[in-house]
Amino acid sequence: MVHFLAIASIHENQYQYLDPKVYTQILAAFQHTIRMIVLHHCFYIPEHHQPGNQEHERQEQEERSTKFFSIRNSCMVIGTQSPMDTILRWLRYGLGINKMTRGNEAFEWSEDMTVLRYHDEPITITQFPILANNIVTQAKRILVEKLCFRENLTEHESFAQLKDSRLDKSPGASIMSYERNRKILSPSPKLLLTLALRQTAPRWKSVTSQSETWNKNPMQTYLHLHELFLDYLVVACHILGGQPPRGSELLRLRITQTAESDHNLFLLNGQVVMVLRYHKGQAKSGMEKIIPRFVPAQVGKLVLCYLYFIRTFIEMIQRILRVDPCGMSSLMWAKDSIGKMSWDTARLRILMQRHTERYMGVGLHIQAWRQIVVAMDRNLLRTPRDLIDLAECDDEGKDVSLVEQDHNGQAGHSTKVADKHYGLKIGDINGLDQSILVRYRAVAHKWHQLMGIVLDGNDTNIVCTFL
Repeated sequence: MVHFLAIASIHENQYQYLDPKVYTQILAAFQHTIRMIVLHHCFYIPEHHQPGNQEHERQEQEERSTKFFSIRNSCMVIGTQSPMDTILRWLRYGLGINKMTRGNEAFEWSEDMTVLRYHDEPITITQFPILANNIVTQAKRILVEKLCFRENLTEHESFAQLKDSRLDKSPGASIMSYERNRKILSPSPKLLLTLALRQTAPRWKSVTSQSETWNKNPMQTYLHLHELFLDYLVVACHILGGQPPRGSELLRLRITQTAESDHNLFLLNGQVVMVLRYHKGQAKSGMEKIIPRFVPAQVGKLVLCYLYFIRTFIEMIQRILRVDPCGMSSLMWAKDSIGKMSWDTARLRILMQRHTERYMGVGLHIQAWRQIVVAMDRNLLRTPRDLIDLAECDDEGKDVSLVEQDHNGQAGHSTKVADKHYGLKIGDINGLDQSILVRYRAVAHKWHQLMGIVLDGNDTNIVCTFL
């Protein structure tokens, strides 16, 4: 068997070894075939087999299972004295070589590093700020002109006074429920209700001499505009939260504490930060991790305005219309309020493709965006000093700088050192190290500047404190 696979690794015409990406497919197919043969040998039941009593069938099933695990443990896993041990080791080695040597065939840089060709479509670096600014501008326009009835609540004076506490772990705890914040500003639909009732076209209420009734048409329109705003907001958080998260990470952003899960939206010295859960190494390590992702002040104000004013007003409208209140969920992007596509990775992918096609001329899905941003980060944001300054040795003996670890960690594709030191366990959210927060924030700010976002006082002050 080993001899056959060794021969199979040689190209039949060129008399040289096959590429790893080709040979690993042969090994994987051979491994799968062996597994199917073993399963057939252990569990196959002939068609003419007549069912007996239940006890006899149970004993037969146990015997088959015992037989299967005996074969598996003796000759089908790494560490056994068997051909399968060799096959598995070759497969692992081939996959490692393929991962290290393969390039990304989807895009390439121009020599002056100003143009990125994705599937042969040119994307200039100047197009990325255009995308970011248009997304933020459109989100703010919908929020202010439509949802806030032309009242610019994003600049509400109380937002600058809000603080945060991560010590409250009771169900319902959030930025809005913090007692100190409630004395400054409390979430309420009253302000927007007052503004809505002032509208003359269309009117939200029909008043007669005998009664007052709600007009449902402007409410339905408002719910559609609410969903449109959330579409822009989720893209803004995705592209401007530093190194891009995976869709499943972002859509699990929780604004209020529950009995089962911690909330992960905080204020750090006035700046909104998403402490997103999940890490690429989670399945391997068995531990869930958290990665701080900072959004610029322009997006942070949209988030605060939405939480304090819009969300509560939406809940009131849904109660009037007698529909399921999406606002009762603890998630930022919760149940759809108008029956559109549910909030999942598929919806985010469609939104990313739609907006990148509109503002950049090339439709980029989530994975393509991640790959491009990571390439931009490595080639445009990191300096040669970043790669050698304060270097440490990882588990394989390679030198990896702290800056390198921070960039990789926020992108969620860290090295072993980044996974060990800077992928924080979910239980450590109360002990977030300030130096880590400062460095992750610095990574986000570099990306904000590359995307053409002007940093204000809260953004540039990177002293992170909790009360």
